[in-house]
Amino acid sequence: MTMTPGKFRTRYIYKLLCLVHEQGYDVSSFYESVNLTRKQIREQVETSRQQYEKIHFDVIDQIDIPGLGIVVGSKINLTELSLAGLVFMFSSDLEKGIKRWIKFQELSDPPFRYQFHRSNEQSLIRATPHLTPFQETLPRTRFAIEESMAEFNEIGEMFDKPHGWFDEIHVSYPEPGYSDLYEKYFHCPVKFNQPYNQFLFSSNLLQRPMRVGDEDIAQILEFKCSALIKSTRVQDELVYTIQTILMSDPEKYKSITEVANALNVSERTLRRRLTTLGTTFKDIAFNYRMNLASEYLLSTELPISAISIMVGYSDTANFFRAFRQFSDMTPDQYRNSGEAYDAHQTALENE
Repeated sequence: MTMTPGKFRTRYIYKLLCLVHEQGYDVSSFYESVNLTRKQIREQVETSRQQYEKIHFDVIDQIDIPGLGIVVGSKINLTELSLAGLVFMFSSDLEKGIKRWIKFQELSDPPFRYQFHRSNEQSLIRATPHLTPFQETLPRTRFAIEESMAEFNEIGEMFDKPHGWFDEIHVSYPEPGYSDLYEKYFHCPVKFNQPYNQFLFSSNLLQRPMRVGDEDIAQILEFKCSALIKSTRVQDELVYTIQTILMSDPEKYKSITEVANALNVSERTLRRRLTTLGTTFKDIAFNYRMNLASEYLLSTELPISAISIMVGYSDTANFFRAFRQFSDMTPDQYRNSGEAYDAHQTALENE
């Protein structure tokens, strides 16, 4: 089934909620929070990024299950990780699979960007934070790393290492109270408070054949991945160009007519192009202004009234309403949450 650009399929969210429900939690409020029914999510309707992320982060923020990221990541298989997962699975050996995954990783919109480093005896895959919301709180960071490591660990099934293939895991956060779950699941030492999030493994494994490896299929999928990325980047380039125009005078709210004139196209043409990409000028402008406000709140001590004006709101009350719609927090709460997290990180570094 063709996916509408700018939309997200609810398959992952449905699995996440099912796993949380299996742990004894009532998940009905998460469906209701985005005006979707369990049936709609089960049937994999398309949602906006805002709906998708709201459920995702609400679950992480509100549900206290030790090692939730491991619980979820261990149930995700390669076929659920977009075309990038499929091209990994059909690669002839592990090394080809890893390299293709790295090349096409943006198709799965991961919270990290991965790098692969090989040496004669030991190789590693390192995860560098990419999506800012996962860096906002320790539970979100921990969930994302746990889930990512568990997903990679499960790949061992595909080259006959079902009980773990890592030699060692490094994570950047402090040791949680349930750290025994890590070694029980990964079957290797785990080091906390490390400078990088990464796992190390024997380079001898790189030539292991994948169980369903088929280079003919892998190359067809690789071509499709390249075409899909090219299509996605067309959307990204237009959105980026619009954001650049808005950025030229952030204190003034530019209309779609002004932006269309700057792009040398008609307003009607711009609307049509954005509709084709599954977005609207209103959404782009709103998200741009709120992301800019978020940066000001966390990186400056400017009064909120000043920040309101700097992102184009002459009425502070309207800014408060808009920011709450965007983040589920008031500007004050958002700033305080950032300060609290920074203080926590500083305390950890000084221990």
